[in-house]
Amino acid sequence: MKRLLILTLLGLGVGIVAYSGVYFLGTAEQRTLQKSESPELAWLKTEFGLSADAFDRISKLHYSYLPKCDEMCALVAEKNKTLRSLVESGAGDGDEWKRVMSEAVQIRAECQETMLEHFYKVSREMRAEPRRRYLEWVLAKTVPPSHEALNETLNHHP
Repeated sequence: MKRLLILTLLGLGVGIVAYSGVYFLGTAEQRTLQKSESPELAWLKTEFGLSADAFDRISKLHYSYLPKCDEMCALVAEKNKTLRSLVESGAGDGDEWKRVMSEAVQIRAECQETMLEHFYKVSREMRAEPRRRYLEWVLAKTVPPSHEALNETLNHHP
């Protein structure tokens, strides 16, 4: 009985040590990236095979872009709030909400232009194949679909 208990505990100990070793070896790269100065960009390094230098340059581009992005998002949110308030209250005449909507559209266009410029700056820090895949991915996420595709999505009834 004593021997069975010792063998069971020894087996559990060996299993725990083996699992821990496999886990720590298997997650070493991810844990290192999480401790880096730009953990939110860690996926870029692995997904697009970036060198440490390219990753550092892209991180700098990212952090220099964030204040402008935050500013543009705040402006869009402010215009959306104003437009929503005008429409919900019925206080604004057609010309007023059209003016606010036009301003919102202009801000969104500037925002998209700035964002695309940023994506191209980032892509220029990559080798050719990763650059192509990165641009394909970001454009799919950020450039609206065609008008026809949008209509099809909106009018689709399951």
